[in-house]
Amino acid sequence: DPGEESAGAEISAQPTGINALGEYFNQVKEKITKKYNTLTSDPKQRAAFIKTFLTLSKSHFDEMDAKFDNPEVALKEE
Repeated sequence: DPGEESAGAEISAQPTGINALGEYFNQVKEKITKKYNTLTSDPKQRAAFIKTFLTLSKSHFDEMDAKFDNPEVALKEE
């Protein structure tokens, strides 16, 4: 049935949370790379950038994990 084929195509073409997350990380990666490339070639400055980025990223992910561990808190914040 031709209607069934088009319905299947529509379902697979719909965006998913995983696809959106992947797209978001690609955008973030581009921005971080641009910022990193604007730094001087001083190894200390570049190392500080990477260390700060990783520390802040971990902090934000820890915060999100805490919300997912306690859904009632996450719902109240929305």
